[in-house]
Amino acid sequence: MPVYVRKNLLSITPDSLGTQSSDEEDYIRDPEQMYDVLPQPFRLVNKIVNLIFDVAWEVISEREAARIAERSRVRPPQYDCAIALPDYGDALCITGSPDGRYAFFGLPQGIAMIDAATQAPVAMWNHGTADATISSMKVCSIGVQTYLIAAMDTEGNGRLLCCAYECIHPLKTFNEDVSGSLITEMLLSNDGDYVSVAVKNGADVWLDVWHLPRDNWMREVETAHSNAVKQQQQQQQQQQQQQAEKQQDSSIDMATSNEGITTDNTSKSTSSGSPRGSPTPHHGGVANPAPALNMSQMSKPTAVLRVRPTPSTVNGVSGSVSAIFRAIDEGNDVGLGTKQHLITEQHLEKRRQVFRQQHEEELRHLQDEDSISSPQPLCSFLNPSHMLVTGLESSNDRPNSIAVAWTGSTNICHYNLLKPSKDLEHKPDLVWPFASGITCLATSPCTSLLAIGHRDGTLTVYDQHTGVPLAVKKLSPTGEPSCVCFLNPSILPPAQPPKEPFTSPDAYLLAHCTDGSLSIVRCGYDGVGTVKVIEPATESIANGVISIQPLTGIPQVVIVVRGGGEVTLVDVRRGHALCLVALRAADCKLTAVVPPVLSPAANAQMLYIKGVKDVIDESDETSDTCMFVFPLRSFPALDPFMKNRTEPQPYTVHITAQKRFDSLLSNRLIRQNNRQQRMQRRWNNLAPQVIPCK
Repeated sequence: MPVYVRKNLLSITPDSLGTQSSDEEDYIRDPEQMYDVLPQPFRLVNKIVNLIFDVAWEVISEREAARIAERSRVRPPQYDCAIALPDYGDALCITGSPDGRYAFFGLPQGIAMIDAATQAPVAMWNHGTADATISSMKVCSIGVQTYLIAAMDTEGNGRLLCCAYECIHPLKTFNEDVSGSLITEMLLSNDGDYVSVAVKNGADVWLDVWHLPRDNWMREVETAHSNAVKQQQQQQQQQQQQQAEKQQDSSIDMATSNEGITTDNTSKSTSSGSPRGSPTPHHGGVANPAPALNMSQMSKPTAVLRVRPTPSTVNGVSGSVSAIFRAIDEGNDVGLGTKQHLITEQHLEKRRQVFRQQHEEELRHLQDEDSISSPQPLCSFLNPSHMLVTGLESSNDRPNSIAVAWTGSTNICHYNLLKPSKDLEHKPDLVWPFASGITCLATSPCTSLLAIGHRDGTLTVYDQHTGVPLAVKKLSPTGEPSCVCFLNPSILPPAQPPKEPFTSPDAYLLAHCTDGSLSIVRCGYDGVGTVKVIEPATESIANGVISIQPLTGIPQVVIVVRGGGEVTLVDVRRGHALCLVALRAADCKLTAVVPPVLSPAANAQMLYIKGVKDVIDESDETSDTCMFVFPLRSFPALDPFMKNRTEPQPYTVHITAQKRFDSLLSNRLIRQNNRQQRMQRRWNNLAPQVIPCK
């Protein structure tokens, strides 16, 4: 074949020494460059396979690290010294009396009352409603071994009962006046003066607050008890007299029928045997009589307040701007923002339509409006404070106001319960607005401190006595506070010694979030607060914390329940687990229901927990449940806490301005001599340094 060679080829200039590659660049540094680039779609397949292997390797590494950490971690001891109480296995709730003497169980039949230390049955009350089980109870003490019980059942009935002289008496059913209404929540004040009842009737929801005549009830129950004792004694005396008369009549009949028998034989025959109907002694029959209380003769509770959810903003629309400005007051009060505005329903409907058109794709994943639950009230009874002046002249340990917030709302409304008002539904006396929705409320036992949990994971702590905020802390970026409880200041050392004897100690709170995290928050009047995470957030429900409850009697220990049914006693001072509460049976779990059914009693000597046995046969829908009691005295891990019990300290110290001035003046007079000596030393040291003027 002929080859055509081009004439006059252009000469190519060789590379200069500066542009020539070195010997090191002749080798391939990246091993992946040894292979040619794959064409599509093989390059995409290669990336997907590598991604699968990378994700699998990350999961393997995390599991291996968790396995190594679990092996290296010191496991707390497990205690399984449980005493079974099968008679109370169907209980849906349990609570102990404030003094630790009794334990109350919510059963399908009613309420059972037992001795917390010996588990001996004391009293039983039957509600008489079919297919209804007591699902929630709250108990407060109003006297010596006298308690008020607020109980709700699964049928939506709310009852108030009184327990006195080891007997349970019904006092009032709150939803009997309104047909078709259901009770969703009940709350008793610490001293039993007030009770709040959340009522739902169809789509309408409201909160009623009742004033309870507890002093009158105590006198009436005592009178009924004394009358019952007298009546029972009279009945016994009458029975004894009737039996004595029967014995006398029978002896006369025997004497007349045996005329031929001598007197000695008659006496022997009567003394040798006793008649068939002779009485048997009954011991202890008068000890605990059950007085029959007539509700028509008892004092009646009085309704003092009715609170409804925050109304819509379109309810208070005005006609013109001039009407709004005429209605504006001085602006000293903070309202709910639902009155005197120009926002109309047509404007809001247009904004909703625009929003639905712009976010149509995202709105598909939201739940329907019909399935959205109705708002529930969150309330707390508060003692007198400087925020609401009405009631300051009364006792400081008796509540005079209530703080109410509704789920999803951003406002907390304070209502004075002692303020006279003709209408039950009146405006709030004080409104606290917040930037995020409210999820939980908690108060200290003295009600001076108020903790508010928000939907964005923030916790706000207020000193409601003076209205000063103590802390605003972010607890979790993914969860929201669901339960907050105050810890006594005596169990944790203060961050710094108090400067004055009347300085309030730091406040400590234990907060649980919905993501399973558990944190301790410290806040004080110095403005510096800290958050210590005890349990981090977990994605697994089985490993996350679902419930916390302080161990009454030992404030240093908290009962922590996890999703898998694991019950742990945690030391809040150091943040580690002390022991695990377990059962011998491998197929039985503790607190396998949500919320868990457990309660301490007998001043931290007993712990009652409900256990559920796993169903092996799927066809059998019933599960074997049983109530267990654990004697905490037998837990060696709790011995140091029981032997060295701490004296509780006040959560806050509030004194008058005059006492504060007197304390400051006395401290200054005490330091007067030291101040004069210090000034004299300063002048003596300054004299040699002064250059004399010539």
